[in-house]
Amino acid sequence: MGRRRVAILGGGAGGLTAAFELTATPELRERYEVTVHQLGWRLGGKGASGRREVGAARPIHEHGLHVWFGFYENAFDVMQRVYAELDRPVGMPLATWRDAFHPVDEVVLFDDTGDDGWRPRRFRFPRNDGQPGIPVPAPSLHGLLRDAIHTLRLVEPPENASRPLKLLDAVVDRFLLALERFLGGDDDHLDLGDVVEGLLAISDPLLHLGGDQDDEPVVCRLLRALRDALWRVTGGDRYAMTFDLVSTVFRGILSDGLDDDGFGTVNDEELRAWLARHGAKRATLDGSPLLRGFYQLCFAYEDGDRDRPSLAAGKALQAMLRMTLGYRGSIM
Repeated sequence: MGRRRVAILGGGAGGLTAAFELTATPELRERYEVTVHQLGWRLGGKGASGRREVGAARPIHEHGLHVWFGFYENAFDVMQRVYAELDRPVGMPLATWRDAFHPVDEVVLFDDTGDDGWRPRRFRFPRNDGQPGIPVPAPSLHGLLRDAIHTLRLVEPPENASRPLKLLDAVVDRFLLALERFLGGDDDHLDLGDVVEGLLAISDPLLHLGGDQDDEPVVCRLLRALRDALWRVTGGDRYAMTFDLVSTVFRGILSDGLDDDGFGTVNDEELRAWLARHGAKRATLDGSPLLRGFYQLCFAYEDGDRDRPSLAAGKALQAMLRMTLGYRGSIM
């Protein structure tokens, strides 16, 4: 019996990966005869690049933005196996996959500030010891929540911040550090809401955390109170928006019990509606560079209309957590 013939239409990343996997072992090569059909001569699809004669120069031409995030486990796994099979000699251009991929720790988003025009907003993510593409157990929600608090601590006020804001930021950092250390245990089945509520309940009379959100865990009400204090001091600037966005995600996960019930239970809600239900400020929903950048990254507008956002809350939260907290090495 002859080999089974396989036709792959398109030589983009998906097509080439399929061809690579179907011929990855001698047994598979004996089983399949694979042909990639490509319109034109250039392989790579949206990841293709090449050089073009422009006068005396030969600049690189690409098909758009090329970014691999640090949580792309499957993509980096394939790329490492491809380079191992290439086995390029030392000294050749792009001899190893690490020569081809350079880690980046800073994300820069441009923000339309109106009269001041477009201004860059820089967000720096700490590097870790992980390596993308090396199989490891998926992070627990407990661990992701701890990492979310750590990331929230890294949000810094502007360099020209007022003294009251800097003092308030120091207070917030102390609280978040204590919460991060508390979440640092290895018990992934810890009921965070109940335990933290028990530890912080004595603060309720002093911090006046009651009100319309009495059904929230105390830690969520405390984060809301800190957000409101930051908002009053800053007037709701981009620093306050970032704190609002991250803390609202944390509060919403705990309040909805997503650590027990799973993210799929809120997929019937649009992400912005879910954030609003958990108390995110309207200014954050409309003006946060991080939130807007996430929607644009996912092309999450119906027919490209920015007034019609469409992103399932559960899947969006999973993606946000994986992208910003589940990366290996660097965020991209």
